[in-house]
Amino acid sequence: MKKLCVIGYPVEHSLYPRIQQFLLEREGMDYTYEAREVQKHELADFVQEAREGAYAGFNVTTPHKRTIIPLLDEISDEARLCGAVNTVRVQDGRLLGYNNDSLGFMASLRRCGFDPKGKKVLLIGAGASGAAITTALARAGVGKLWICNRGVYRAKELAARYPEQAEFIYFGTFPLRRAAAQADLIINATNVGMSNGQEFSDLSFLRDANPEAYIYDLVYSPRDTLLLRQARKQGLRTIPGINMVIPQIIEGFHDFTGREVDHEAAWQAIEQELAEELGEEV
Repeated sequence: MKKLCVIGYPVEHSLYPRIQQFLLEREGMDYTYEAREVQKHELADFVQEAREGAYAGFNVTTPHKRTIIPLLDEISDEARLCGAVNTVRVQDGRLLGYNNDSLGFMASLRRCGFDPKGKKVLLIGAGASGAAITTALARAGVGKLWICNRGVYRAKELAARYPEQAEFIYFGTFPLRRAAAQADLIINATNVGMSNGQEFSDLSFLRDANPEAYIYDLVYSPRDTLLLRQARKQGLRTIPGINMVIPQIIEGFHDFTGREVDHEAAWQAIEQELAEELGEEV
């Protein structure tokens, strides 16, 4: 039996083990999938362990998406462009890194019928996920992309990659409110709102949001975040983070096993499994 896992710190919140194990069993694959807590100082040892055959592959989450790159043998063009890896396949002792954040993000937008071409988007967060989303939106022809982040340098650097479409704005109440009033899509690509973590201290920018805007929170644990709840109270349309996770897991299944699956059928099966397990609608 082959072993797979997701690494990160913290990692207990991850839905990857639950969903990926369900998909593996549904497809009759002889694999197990687990969560593996790996701190920063343990990353090199874990990579060597995987290289020696402990795992057939693994997913990567915070805080290792960027720092793992020098430890790998090869990364995909997409991972190089995003500057981050979230999926690693082990093949004959070599570690091959991929990034499917852009794929998952665009799949989630298509599912809700949102086409970013020519649209205005406010992106909060310029980390690994934010970089992948920026790349995806630029490719899709976004009309205007405002990028803000508590760390100014990272947001400025990311916006500078696409000067014709992206603009850095400061992470402050008034810049956020001005951008939110114009945006067709507002995205939280930070970990603010994650279970047992920090919440948004100020959601006043939602009061000024374009009433036709979608509010997208990449946080998926909890599934229904404070940001999403507040947006719904104001009658805004919302997209939960799980909608990005599901297509990523389906794509990761193919990367690990080499087996193709019907994406729509797999998505519906995963949604049903989660609804039954959690006793709620997905």
